[in-house]
Amino acid sequence: MVVFQVLEWTCACAGLSAFAHTVPALLRRRRPRPATVALSAYFLCSGVSFLIALDAVAPAVGRALGDPDRVSLVVHLAVLALTAAQQVVLAHWTYPPARAARRARGWLVAFGAVSIVLVVLFAHLKARQEVSGIEETNWRQLGGGGYTVYLCLLFGALAVGQVETVRLSWRYARMANRTWLRRGMAAVVVGGSLCLLYSLLGFAEVAGHGEAMAKVDLLRWLVGDLGAALEIFGWTVPTWGRRLSALAGWVGRYRAYRRLRPLWAALYEASPAIALDPPRSRLGELVPPRDLRYRLYRRVIEIRDGQLALRRCATAPDVADGERRAEDEAAALWTALRARQVGGAPVAVGVPDVGDAHGDGGGDLAGIDGEVTWLLRVADSFASLANGVNRGG
Repeated sequence: MVVFQVLEWTCACAGLSAFAHTVPALLRRRRPRPATVALSAYFLCSGVSFLIALDAVAPAVGRALGDPDRVSLVVHLAVLALTAAQQVVLAHWTYPPARAARRARGWLVAFGAVSIVLVVLFAHLKARQEVSGIEETNWRQLGGGGYTVYLCLLFGALAVGQVETVRLSWRYARMANRTWLRRGMAAVVVGGSLCLLYSLLGFAEVAGHGEAMAKVDLLRWLVGDLGAALEIFGWTVPTWGRRLSALAGWVGRYRAYRRLRPLWAALYEASPAIALDPPRSRLGELVPPRDLRYRLYRRVIEIRDGQLALRRCATAPDVADGERRAEDEAAALWTALRARQVGGAPVAVGVPDVGDAHGDGGGDLAGIDGEVTWLLRVADSFASLANGVNRGG
């Protein structure tokens, strides 16, 4: 089915891409951390298990292995390996080093033993010719008790591993102090739960009979693929999620920088001395500056300076900052700028003392976000006034 092919191609590409991303981190260290090595192994095994099972790839892999049946065996061994790798990662993330090392060794020995047994069982079944065209989707027609043992051992090991994955991921999600890491572990919990359901449905198919099992088989593959995709997502999102947040922050700063320009330009025209650097052209303003965060900070400071300079042309009535609306401040600035342009006497308008109530007032780069938010509201109202006058003119 197309849905399965899309999911499996996605998981194969995502797993191998994540593995490629971890390789530089492994090479940079003479002795990489065990959790990093295990996570890299997880990505590699996950990507390989999906890749070699694809309809477009499996026949060529079968020819290379000398037996098409061996493709399924390799897939099963890769799935066992990635399940064991998850336990190693979570052990080192959750427990003290000595205890984590003991638990990791225990899981590796256990899954290694299961893998050896599966290989022996597979070889025995092939020697007795009880298996031909071995595929999980047609085991109900095989009728061999040996393969039933094989599948029960496989599903049992996977179920135990996923129960531990869900348990430790949930525990670590509650311990994590980074947003994207918590989200990633939550995705692993959901994915691991679906993979556990995959194993339970596998047991149901082994024990079941009749056409109803065909529907169970489709459901099993669907939840298995979705679970694997969610687990890959969960293990990778702490890395690329931070970059996504950084990109969103950059886009927000760029939009704020552009939206503040009309207000800044009007104040600059009235008081050119407020600008530390000469203004760029309108076309140049479209090109994001290299030091965007600093430029946004400077724009806020220069708007503040321009507002203060207007006091020579406007007097401020006693209006509490907490009661002042963005529209009122924009109207006050508009009136003061018009008064300055015509060279009239001071008028009674409220030119705000910026930085007291609506920003942090500290003048530092880290605490400028509140001031930016307020000035954006003022700038939008100011632009509306300017557009209304232009249309009226």
